[in-house]
Amino acid sequence: MPQHFIHYVPRRIVLRFPDDPNHPWFAGVQDLGAGFSRPKFHVSRRKTGPTQQVRKGDTIWVLGQIFSPWGALPPGLDARIEVKHVEKSNDGKLRFIATRHSHWFPLSDVSQVLPDLESVTGQGRINPLFKDPEASIGRSLQSMRLLASADPLEEHLRRLSLQPVNFISYRICDGTHSAFIKTQALLVQGQTVFWDRWCLPRRLAERRELVGSEVLDRHLMKQLASAGVVWGIESPAYSARGSYSAKEKRKAVRLGTYQPVPDF
Repeated sequence: MPQHFIHYVPRRIVLRFPDDPNHPWFAGVQDLGAGFSRPKFHVSRRKTGPTQQVRKGDTIWVLGQIFSPWGALPPGLDARIEVKHVEKSNDGKLRFIATRHSHWFPLSDVSQVLPDLESVTGQGRINPLFKDPEASIGRSLQSMRLLASADPLEEHLRRLSLQPVNFISYRICDGTHSAFIKTQALLVQGQTVFWDRWCLPRRLAERRELVGSEVLDRHLMKQLASAGVVWGIESPAYSARGSYSAKEKRKAVRLGTYQPVPDF
């Protein structure tokens, strides 16, 4: 029977692009157009525990959480990795190659679902995934865990699929704080959000690796066109002539989905 695992990965922006080509971040460099429509792989350096039990046909649920200078967003499902096969490097690092049925997910709040999840111990016992509800998620999920059932996560995704996605349009240079506040407010309301800083491949958002500009443009415009609402964070630099946010605003206005958010 296929097994389901869950792995918690905190999300943090990296401001300085690494200069050293031997930096470990570059160990997973991909083709410029890869990773937009679906995840290509997931990596773990853990050499013990459930990580070693993952096999072809299993599923890894990637649980993420965004940390910022203004606080943390609630935890959400980043991705579902359907494992095609497992590669092991000489240093013991495991690389779980994803099938074409794997998915990225928009931002959402999964915190109400987590208490319903149970994990399986090495001895076969079934325990609540979070033994201490007061402990941080990172502390409770320091390593990958084997789930007794993924049904609560599947039901969470089914509910989300019935909702339109909110697209956050903003300028990174002066609108990130307001974008964070708007995203936070939408998640508290139980809505789903596409915020490109965090809903793009991690090598772009956090590692500053190069990606294909045409692929990025097509991906963003596709997400914007499918959104129920496009929230424009109208900071001073927003929709400046020649800016990408100006292009996003024009398209959203044409589609009738644009809603302004005054900057503060």
